[in-house]
Amino acid sequence: MEKLQEILTSTKGITHHHWPILQHEIPVITISGTSDGPTLMISGLLHQDELIGPAVFDKLLNGQFNPKPLKGNIVILPIVSTYQVGLWRGFEYFHDAASATEREKLKGGKKIVNANRFFPGKPEGEWMEKFSYEITENFIKNADVVLDFHNCRLIDGCFAACSNSHEESIALANSMGMDFIDLQNDSSMFSQTMYLQASKINKTALLLEFPGYQEQSCESSTDRAYNSLLNAMKFLKMIPGELKPQPSTFFKREEKAESIISEDYGHFSSRVKNGQTCQKGDILGVLRNLNDFTISKKFIAPFSGACASIGPSNGYSIIKPGDEIATYKKYYTLNEVLK
Repeated sequence: MEKLQEILTSTKGITHHHWPILQHEIPVITISGTSDGPTLMISGLLHQDELIGPAVFDKLLNGQFNPKPLKGNIVILPIVSTYQVGLWRGFEYFHDAASATEREKLKGGKKIVNANRFFPGKPEGEWMEKFSYEITENFIKNADVVLDFHNCRLIDGCFAACSNSHEESIALANSMGMDFIDLQNDSSMFSQTMYLQASKINKTALLLEFPGYQEQSCESSTDRAYNSLLNAMKFLKMIPGELKPQPSTFFKREEKAESIISEDYGHFSSRVKNGQTCQKGDILGVLRNLNDFTISKKFIAPFSGACASIGPSNGYSIIKPGDEIATYKKYYTLNEVLK
């Protein structure tokens, strides 16, 4: 198999490839520009039901995107975890928040792995370590910028996560029009994720989260993700176009969030969006009585901050006592982050 740089220099426009990894293959699409510029790697489906990546890349490839003015190259890995969607080894993975920092566990006698917990991988080791090593060596090390697309809960909004010590990653995230940016480090997030490991070898790297899993994925999320990708390419000067950045809200993952909890049954409606900055005393949302639909409770911002999530975690608007209706945190501006 040709090396990635050989392919990028010998092809023009959009070309499709099947890339051998560990006696299997993953799909790879390259878009080679007509002039020099950065190499942007974009990946999706590292987790098997997070379908936003392939949906966005389909929009990029279906004629909406004109590759002629492209400066640099785009390398698309639309289905990184081919093995997880039933084509290879039948592994599973998990999203249980209580186990979010684990790499693997057993369930019903079956090994469950989180594919985003093994980077940069090892040339010798267990299968997932070798797989992650191949992705790192063949693609991440040959890219200047890495964008890894994922799905999150409906209540989490659209956000980017990046290393809190990598200024180029922070600047790129700030340009993309996300609801907020989650600044992370090895102690606040499992360190062996693709984007954190990429930033350690000085790649501009982001994890991008957009609401919805499987049947919950919607056109609005796909459009939002596609537009964020175009914003990134404008910021990197890969494509022409005016960038109209909005002030970004930054959270520091290691700082504890305050949970806003309901004490009653009712219908919840939010009054703010994810990442929207609030002052102490602002109304975050209201609870309406299920008998007459009058407002029975107003949820008030406890201090100046912003919501990292807003709404019940199950995605429904009818809530019960004990349900968390928001996570609320101190926020930072770009200037404060870059001090």
